[in-house]
Amino acid sequence: MSFEERMQEILASYDAQDLTNQYQKRMAFYPLHDYFHRHILEIGVRYCGIPNVALKSCSIKVRWEHVKSVLSEIGTIPRKWDQAISTLHNLRNKLVHEDVVPPLRALEDIRSNAEEFSEWIIEHAGTYFVQSSGFTFIQRFKKLTRWYVRKGDSILRDYGKTVPDYAIGDLRWKKEFFFMKIKGLRASADIVGKSITNVAEITSSNLDGLISLITEIERLDARESVYLEFKVCPICSSKIISSQHASGGSSPDHVPTEIHYRIGCEKCDFEVMHETEWFA
Repeated sequence: MSFEERMQEILASYDAQDLTNQYQKRMAFYPLHDYFHRHILEIGVRYCGIPNVALKSCSIKVRWEHVKSVLSEIGTIPRKWDQAISTLHNLRNKLVHEDVVPPLRALEDIRSNAEEFSEWIIEHAGTYFVQSSGFTFIQRFKKLTRWYVRKGDSILRDYGKTVPDYAIGDLRWKKEFFFMKIKGLRASADIVGKSITNVAEITSSNLDGLISLITEIERLDARESVYLEFKVCPICSSKIISSQHASGGSSPDHVPTEIHYRIGCEKCDFEVMHETEWFA
């Protein structure tokens, strides 16, 4: 089945829900979220050159910010897509953590824009893919800087000052130092990336700063990979487990409308993968 066919199947699952039923209205949210979530992942990996592992476990908001930062190289991103992604992110948090039923108007607005978003992001990403092959050195330097600045932002946002043990290895007494180092390198690289306009302005100090930021972040990613290889959560050191559960359906057959597959920590919210199979 092609990507486009899978996406249409997801929308068909939404369209099959009875939105006058409170339970089905809750269930209807998930295919919409999945539709946008999967589009952003597909585009990020296929056209933007972002590693799958860097996007796979991100929330829809973080995933969108990564991909948007790349696509903005060739033009302004319509504000309506920021608003749509923000709405999806907020609704998911309320649905999962506060058990709030999503408003009908919000669901209808997102559904009415779904196919337009698909057409826009695929076309825009295709244009970026073609144009990026001709990027100059300064464009690539600024792109690389923005990417690692955002990676630094993710680390600071996810961990704050409570840096996980795996990030430090045996130097656990240096957690605060690690946090400040990432913060400082990220701030310096951000300033350089935004201010430099030509190659002559790039100094050896600028390059050293960017290399240091990349080194620290890649070191962190490598340690995380080791934890995951041994099925240990990199956040709280609990077990990484696989699980699945069915939901939806109605009497008398109780045939589920979706099955959720998850690989993640058994105790905290850390996820390696979360996929949903929909049955229209």
